[in-house]
Amino acid sequence: MSVLMPKTTVFVRRWGLSLSLLSVSLVLGGYVLWWNNPLDSQGPFDSAAQPTDQTEEPLTVYRWDTLERMRLVGKVKPRSAKTVAVNYERAAPRDPGVWRVVGKPMPLRLSDFEQVLLENTLTQLRVLNVRRALLTKPTPAQLEDFGLSGLGAIEVILQGQKNGTLQEQRLLIGHASPTGSGYYFYIPALQQVYLGYVNIPEALQQLLARSAAALS
Repeated sequence: MSVLMPKTTVFVRRWGLSLSLLSVSLVLGGYVLWWNNPLDSQGPFDSAAQPTDQTEEPLTVYRWDTLERMRLVGKVKPRSAKTVAVNYERAAPRDPGVWRVVGKPMPLRLSDFEQVLLENTLTQLRVLNVRRALLTKPTPAQLEDFGLSGLGAIEVILQGQKNGTLQEQRLLIGHASPTGSGYYFYIPALQQVYLGYVNIPEALQQLLARSAAALS
């Protein structure tokens, strides 16, 4: 017995050391490949850099059955110091494709080009979809940062039928384009700034300028 003990002890020690080294190797390998894999790690801006617009479902803020009137208020370029307001209404209830400018001394019928501008605008405004809500109860300075005040911003007042009732909705559409495919807008009744799919500030500016020139 005294002769066999040293050999057995050496054998056990060698296998124990080998098993210990193997266990340590497996743990380290798992940590490197799984827990600390640099290919799986994300920096602080990785998630923001990935496009999210393709996966976001639009949120419908307001949906009209029909739109009957629209009022535009804004500053006309290049006369930025002058704020003008123009009222539009359907020329006849049975002819929904024809709009006119209400002014003095009599209403003016829009040209074919102006009709196209207005119809494209109303198509986007009749069902108001947004990407996300951004800011609640903004200050005047914050509205300016979002391009919702000053030259280029347009105030839009819509009147139409919603669920069989004549209603009115007021919103501001900014001139700043954060993504290239949408604009900020603000609904005062909700006190909420949105990033929306509305992409019509240039059309609104052009329509307002042409209508103001026709009424002057």
